[in-house]
Amino acid sequence: MDDSSPAAPLACVAASRGGLTRARKDARLAAVLAEFGHRTYVTAPEDDDVWLDDDTALVVCDLVCPSADLPVQVALAATRGIPVLVLAPRGVRIDGLAGEMLALCDAEIVRYEGVEPHRALHQHLRGEPALAA
Repeated sequence: MDDSSPAAPLACVAASRGGLTRARKDARLAAVLAEFGHRTYVTAPEDDDVWLDDDTALVVCDLVCPSADLPVQVALAATRGIPVLVLAPRGVRIDGLAGEMLALCDAEIVRYEGVEPHRALHQHLRGEPALAA
């Protein structure tokens, strides 16, 4: 969790995979959210507890392989009416169970190409079109 004001909205960066690269990407997503005034926390993919903080106002995730990467926090957000923002590489199909779940929670999908997901998130939060290299 970061040091933003307790009154700031809380954003969850949801991860379903571990590893150093994924951790760096998720930390960068959290840093961008903090820059835009959110308190943030990043879920631990190896954590067996299924939870979503009661104060969560937004769930953000980067889906590279939707059939394997969809974090359980997206389903929890859907049951609570919490907005979900999905970052996905251009060309990645989001269908099947992942597509149904994201439709159920009315997720906003931001596509990116040739850039890191945190850069696409930054552009999106600034209200600018997605970046493509």
